[in-house]
Amino acid sequence: MWGMDVFAGVSPSRKLSFIQSTPARKYVVGSLFFIVALVTRMLLAQRQQAQAELRAIAWLLRDGRQPFTVPKPQPYGDLSEINTAQTILGTVGKDLLVNVAGDALHLIGTSGSVCERNGDYASSLVASDWCRFLDEASRGRCLTTDNRAALASGEWHCRESCREVSARAMEAGQPADLPCKGGINLYAAPIKVDGQTVGSISIGYGDPPEDDGRLIEVAERYGVPLGKLRELSANMPSRPRFIVAVAKARLRSAAILLGEIIKRKRAEEALADLTKHLETRITERTEKLVRSQEQLRALASELNVAEQHERKRLAAELHDHLQHLLVLGKLKIGQGKRHAEPNPALVDLMKQLDEVLSDALRYTRTLVAELSPPVLRDYGLPAALKWLGEYMQKHSMTVKVVVPEANDLTLPEDEAVLLFQSVRELLINSSKYAGTGEATVTLEPHGRQLQIQVRDEGVGFDPTTAAPPTAGASTGGMSSKFGLFSIRERMMALGGSFDIHSAPGKGATATSTLPLR
Repeated sequence: MWGMDVFAGVSPSRKLSFIQSTPARKYVVGSLFFIVALVTRMLLAQRQQAQAELRAIAWLLRDGRQPFTVPKPQPYGDLSEINTAQTILGTVGKDLLVNVAGDALHLIGTSGSVCERNGDYASSLVASDWCRFLDEASRGRCLTTDNRAALASGEWHCRESCREVSARAMEAGQPADLPCKGGINLYAAPIKVDGQTVGSISIGYGDPPEDDGRLIEVAERYGVPLGKLRELSANMPSRPRFIVAVAKARLRSAAILLGEIIKRKRAEEALADLTKHLETRITERTEKLVRSQEQLRALASELNVAEQHERKRLAAELHDHLQHLLVLGKLKIGQGKRHAEPNPALVDLMKQLDEVLSDALRYTRTLVAELSPPVLRDYGLPAALKWLGEYMQKHSMTVKVVVPEANDLTLPEDEAVLLFQSVRELLINSSKYAGTGEATVTLEPHGRQLQIQVRDEGVGFDPTTAAPPTAGASTGGMSSKFGLFSIRERMMALGGSFDIHSAPGKGATATSTLPLR
């Protein structure tokens, strides 16, 4: 409106007469004064804003760049030591809590706390002289050396204010801002984990009171000298408003950060518990498997011993009874031949019967040799292996046997029998499936161990896919998985080992090893 010409359309002579009149002159002068005052106010406001921004920049350059120093503990000690909840303190840890809470406290320089959901302190830092003096003074009014009792007394005003603002933030689930009984203000933000409030973090902010009325009120509440409060208030550094806003924003970020830390720690603990549980179950299952294997080996050993006893019993029955009966039958046939000479037909029949008894006698002797070779019992394992090499010729198998020249090898009967039977089973498998008709058996001591190797140059097989042969099927040498498993288990039951190496077209080599006792 000030750019409008109020004399538009008026002649110059009438303009001059209007300005020269007294009311008109007052109107123009007043308008000019109003414009000048308005412009001056605007300039002053801009100047004040610029000065505030300059002061903020100066504070950042001067004080904001100072490293944060953890305040000294108060004389009454560390309140986190009586923390019973341990949700925040036990998960995050005291040192990390100090660093996180100190990030906002560094800007304000007053006091800061982290509280559990039940009100216990996870961290408590008191930095400014004003806060330290009033905190210690109100602690002294509690008339007890027990911090827990002091907190419950209602006389520890600084802690009461902190608990109130923390409870307000946790109940509302959002930041709370309340005045402190010590004359400044308190700001608290809830700490949440998956939407559930587990605690709060708070700081004090603002300048202490300067007017005597409020100072007297604080002095009477805390029972401290008024002059001391005046001194502390005057020496308390002031913080720009934007710094307070930044500190509150940092506090909210710290609450979110603490919630994430607790969430991740819980996940790590759950994973550790699961891992420990799995390890325990694996250990238990492994122990059960080991016990089962030991039981199987013991059973295999018992079965081997039982088998040997039964073989001996059957061999003794065949030798002591059946063979004697067959021999007696041949003697009776011989006697009958002399009396039957006048009857040629009867002589021929008795001759045929004698041949049948001779075949039966030879077969029983073969059974006795296979069940419990006398050569093994009487002359030892090397001689028994040589006998076995000759015996395999009945199976169209040529076996080369290599044994030490010195026949001073002595073995317990059960071990000698096991090795002999293992070699016999391997040779029989080789004669059936190797397709070569030749094999080599080598017996040689190695230090405190005895090693027997059975090798053929047949069609070979894949040990990982070997299966018991089926009727009409042809597989590689020594391919009976059950037979190989039985040999291995019996060898392991006696503290030895059994290994087999083979490949299609590469033959097969089986090595049995037993410790020499």
